[in-house]
Amino acid sequence: MLSSGVGLATFRPLVLEYVERADNVNQIHSLNIDSSKDFLFTNVFKSAPEKKFTSQFVDNRQDYYLEVEKLAADKDGLFYVVGSDEFLMDNIKVLHEQGIKPEQIMLDKHEQQLPEFLSFSSSI
Repeated sequence: MLSSGVGLATFRPLVLEYVERADNVNQIHSLNIDSSKDFLFTNVFKSAPEKKFTSQFVDNRQDYYLEVEKLAADKDGLFYVVGSDEFLMDNIKVLHEQGIKPEQIMLDKHEQQLPEFLSFSSSI
């Protein structure tokens, strides 16, 4: 789960559900960037190794994208990205450069908007 600032709120219900019932999920990693350093939901987004859930907060884009590249080493991983359109495009570009396919990237967008973001031939 890749998010920026308040985009983390989108993941909160998913994490709460996962912690209660981790059916058919090998692991979850949450990575959030917030330059204000006023991280949200730290009581929910705390690593729980026994549940195979890790949470990470960074406060700058350089560290954030280095971590995204590390996460993309999992060539079978699914990447759910939430944030501004620019944030989505930046993440998609990094993931694509690391060999992640469009079908492995999920966005919090309407179905008809997905091709605009996930067609790598456009602007990436």
